[in-house]
Amino acid sequence: ARNSVPVQLIHGTDNTQWSASVSAVTSDQVPDPPTSLELVVLGRDSFQVLFKWPIREGGQPISDFAVMYDTSEDFSSPNTLTVASTVPSVIPDSGGKFIFDFTPTTPRFVPGQLYFLKMIAINSVGAGAESEVISGVPSGPSDPPEA
Repeated sequence: ARNSVPVQLIHGTDNTQWSASVSAVTSDQVPDPPTSLELVVLGRDSFQVLFKWPIREGGQPISDFAVMYDTSEDFSSPNTLTVASTVPSVIPDSGGKFIFDFTPTTPRFVPGQLYFLKMIAINSVGAGAESEVISGVPSGPSDPPEA
């Protein structure tokens, strides 16, 4: 984005002399974090993640979201999956929320285990700040016995 700001020096009574325009181009930055995260249990090994798109993309489009999850609230041994920014869908009449299904395969969620999750938006400049941490417990019917 290019911004121009005229500057006027007020000295004495003659305040009609304006300086030349000063022009600056803001540098691109990393995006803000996603906000208003929620988890909805989708099944025994998956969640739906709901969130609001970052307020500022940092001057470049968001390309991906890093989704970090762990069984420890301090994320001492986190797992991270990258979700392309084209995957989340907008939820109609939700106040701007997006949604995507989150079913990690390595490692899989363990039913009944508490998980903590946070997101980071990524653009061509880099990864932004982490979102707030949310938690949930995947649950659902057990697998049928094997014959």
